[in-house]
Amino acid sequence: MATVAEMKAGLAGDLAAGLITQEQAQEMLAELDDADTNDEQDRRERADMVREAQDMLLRAIDLIEIAVKDTGIEDNVDAYVTAHLKIMASDNHGYMSRDQSLDDVIRKLEGREEEEW
Repeated sequence: MATVAEMKAGLAGDLAAGLITQEQAQEMLAELDDADTNDEQDRRERADMVREAQDMLLRAIDLIEIAVKDTGIEDNVDAYVTAHLKIMASDNHGYMSRDQSLDDVIRKLEGREEEEW
């Protein structure tokens, strides 16, 4: 699928070739601008949904850690449950891992996927 910038460039070419009128080009550009704005808003909303899920996951990790405290199974739960959840939830987990996290998902949704932690 062509990007908005590519479609705008195509419109300029169509206008230069006389395939569309100036008025048609302006109308199409306005529609593309609206679509681009809506797409950006959609990406922000999706990133916000992932942030909300991330907050819930971090809260769940806290609840699990509180629930198993002083039970004798803390180390096992940390090794096999909460460590994995922490790695998935955020880049700020303190473990050696290159696994994808929800922070990576948020960056991709916001178009910042080239950023590294």
